[in-house]
Order: sequence, then structure tokens, then C-alpha cells
Amino acid sequence: MPPRFIARQLSRPSGLGGAFIRLVMNRTNAKLNELALAELNVQAGDRALEIGFGGGLTLERLLADAQHVCGVDCSADAVASASRQFAKDIERGAAEFIAGSIENLPLPPSSFDKVLTVNTVYFWASLEEGARELSRVLRPGGRVVIGFVPKSVMDRMNMPPDIFTPREPEEIVAALRGAGFSVAKIVAPNGPDRAMLAVGETSPIESYGFFSETGSSNILQCSKPSTQQPADRLDNHITRWRSSSSSGDFTRIVCPRYGVKPRSRASDRPYRNPVW
Repeated sequence: MPPRFIARQLSRPSGLGGAFIRLVMNRTNAKLNELALAELNVQAGDRALEIGFGGGLTLERLLADAQHVCGVDCSADAVASASRQFAKDIERGAAEFIAGSIENLPLPPSSFDKVLTVNTVYFWASLEEGARELSRVLRPGGRVVIGFVPKSVMDRMNMPPDIFTPREPEEIVAALRGAGFSVAKIVAPNGPDRAMLAVGETSPIESYGFFSETGSSNILQCSKPSTQQPADRLDNHITRWRSSSSSGDFTRIVCPRYGVKPRSRASDRPYRNPVW
């Protein structure tokens, strides 16, 4: 098969050629998937997301370990295939499969503990936009593992540059850091010229020092914000804090980096939905 056909099918498998490519991906990605799953370290009770699951090789493993698994893929054929294969898991509410792209994930913020994606970064329109979306959907203390082959190796494949964009490890780490991940690193167990992992972690909720004062003011104070956390990421943390708080309501937010956010209306009702 010509490289252009392969590149197009790898980016968005469809038809009979796509079904064949998904089977091939299951074989060729097997070792990298194993490395990525080990680094992801899914625990019971986790909500896990896989982006670009393709042939679905890792979905069964994720379903065995996580409380809930969501798969997002730009290929409608891949979504349909996974929906058939894991129909019973969907029925019991343990799985869902959605068509979508990394740059605009059709998912709510702070909704997953672990995110996995393997051999997809070559097809992202923007590393920065993809990293921001990963940060948005991860909960505080969450982890993303990105499996990929570095540019030095991928360049030898001579794939069409308008479809396939090889990535340097440093590019991926920089995108994760720019999106506010408190940890962003490369794990290369087999050396710099082999398949490797980019790992990102969001700050745990404890690192923000959230607390709520009692009394009429009912203030939520953020005493230790990360200097790299964007405002929307902080809002995700606040949303998460509120869901686990006994009261969960507050009239204003005080944060050393972003100043004071007053309640939205001049009334006695608590400020419930902060939007930075």
C-alpha cells in the first residue's frame, strides 16, 4: 500500500482498509500499549479515558481495572466497532464510545482520573490545543500517558507531511507544561531512538490549599496556587472541591494570583458557579 493511503488510514481508519489497519495497529502497538498501561497505573474506582483507541486493544484491560472507561476516536468506524464489541459494558454503564477530536473533546471538565493515548500525536492539529484539552478533562491529581515514536525514527517512514507530523519529545513536554501540568516528563525505557512515553500529571487538590471560612462571608480561599495553572484549570479544581465539600457554596473566591472573584449577583444567594 502506498504511504499516503497508509497515513490517511492511520489517522482516520475507515472502510475495509480501515478495518485491516485497525488489526495491524493492534499488533504493532502492543508493546507500546503495555508500557503505557503500566505507566498509567489505573486503579479501581478510576474513570479512564482513551483517545484514539483505534482497534480497541487496550479497552478490555482498562475496563478490567477502571470503574468507567470512555473512548474517543475521530473514526466513526472505530467507535461503531468498539460499541458493538463492548455492548454489555455500555449497557451496565461502565463504558461509552464517542466520535471526537483531541482539540475539542466532547467531554465535561475534570471528569477523568487517567487518560491514555498511543500513536496519535502525529495527527493532532495542535499540540498546544490537545494538551489544554487533556488538562481540562483531567481531575486534580490526574495523569495522562502519551505513547509515541520520536521524530528521529518517524522521519524514516517518509509519511506525507500534510497528514503525518512527527513530534520531538521536547515539543510534547513543552505543550504539557504550557497547559498547566505540574509534572511533564519523558519516560524512555528502551532508549532515545525507541518508542517512548510522555507523562503529565495535574496538581493534587491538596496543593491548592483550599478551605472555606465559616460565617456570613463564606469565603473559598486558594492559598497555594501553582504559578503555571491557567484560570480555567483553577476553576476545574474549584468545581472538584465544591463537589466534595460539606457546604460547597461560597460568596467569593480569594486567590493570590487571580485576585478576588465576587459572587455573580447582588443577592444573599451563595456564589455557586465560578467562571474565571
